[in-house]
Amino acid sequence: MDWSVWLQYGMDALKSVGDVGLVWIQMWEQPWWLIAFLLPFIQVFSLAWREYRLYGRTIESPIRLLLRTCLIGIGWGFVASLAWMTFSFDITVKQIVYVWAVCFAVSLFRFRFAGLSYAVGLLSVVSLVLAANPEFRLANEYELWLEPIRTFSSLDWIMIVASAQLIEWALIRLEGNRGMLPIEIKQNHGQVVSGYLLSRVWTIFSMAPTSSGWLPLPIPLSFASNNCTKSLARQQRLTSTYVLMLSALLFVSSWISLQWQPFIWIASILTLMGHEWIYLSEKYREKRKEPVFVSDERGVKVLAVVPETPAAEMGIRPGYTIQKVNGIRVNTMDDMESALATSAYSKFELLDERNDHQIMHTAIYEDTPKHLGMIGAIPSSSKRGQEVVSHEVEEQMSTGA
Repeated sequence: MDWSVWLQYGMDALKSVGDVGLVWIQMWEQPWWLIAFLLPFIQVFSLAWREYRLYGRTIESPIRLLLRTCLIGIGWGFVASLAWMTFSFDITVKQIVYVWAVCFAVSLFRFRFAGLSYAVGLLSVVSLVLAANPEFRLANEYELWLEPIRTFSSLDWIMIVASAQLIEWALIRLEGNRGMLPIEIKQNHGQVVSGYLLSRVWTIFSMAPTSSGWLPLPIPLSFASNNCTKSLARQQRLTSTYVLMLSALLFVSSWISLQWQPFIWIASILTLMGHEWIYLSEKYREKRKEPVFVSDERGVKVLAVVPETPAAEMGIRPGYTIQKVNGIRVNTMDDMESALATSAYSKFELLDERNDHQIMHTAIYEDTPKHLGMIGAIPSSSKRGQEVVSHEVEEQMSTGA
């Protein structure tokens, strides 16, 4: 075995990684790219505002969540840049600007539209329509604005989206439950039940290799998922699996488009509609299945626990069921409040997510928060909002990916 050859390969690889790292660091010398931080900023603080408006508190620190989101975007951006070292994309700065302009524009309707797939899919479809109708022309001063769309590199961008979906799959699997928002969902039979809106936005700060050199390519990723019929971990696995399947379909569609050009129409439509199909199909199923986040005769189901509160310090987690407080059976949060009102010490008998019995204790002080920092599911017999789920809750269900 000629070790000198392998050593040369290793040295070349290290040099390539160093070159990518240097270019990636130079990206931060262009301050206007930092506008990409705006989408996660808006999403995180709008989530905090909705939590405060609904519950009078934030479930997770928005500053901490924003910093975590940005650091994740920076780390995965460097990984994506390394993965693309051997490729060359036919994209331009103008196309990147157009993609981001569309991302910001469509996010004004629903925040889940802020993802890269919606913008790339829309621009690809418009580009194909313009190519199929070459006689369509605007006045000269407006035609210049259409030129980047006419020359939009649909296939290259769809390949980038497919790669980005792989990152999104990993992020949903690892981080999808952070920033969850307890909501109320009106099911088809009219009952209002408790559930979650899982919603996150990330910006992946990557570099894309092109024929003219490396270009800064911030990639917006977003997802949203309503859940009232399964555990959070299972919902994360299910949604991330759908995203992984979408990524595979986009890679296959891109390959077929290389062999048979008309197939680019199907690939573009799949890029535009794939993410939305995942969201709407999950929402449809959630409204028709039996809810699990319900406070009933078994006890109070815990929806969320505010960090650094007595409940969090005891180890109570979302999905637990509080059966007794100080020996008194509780079925609602009001029952729990009554059981805690006259005691300086509390004993909780509960079931964890595996239905194992647990006993927990904590002291009660004057400044102890109401319900010890727990947010409980509404009772199964609740008719609250039967005529219509509030406009704000509907808005929460629609924002996100």
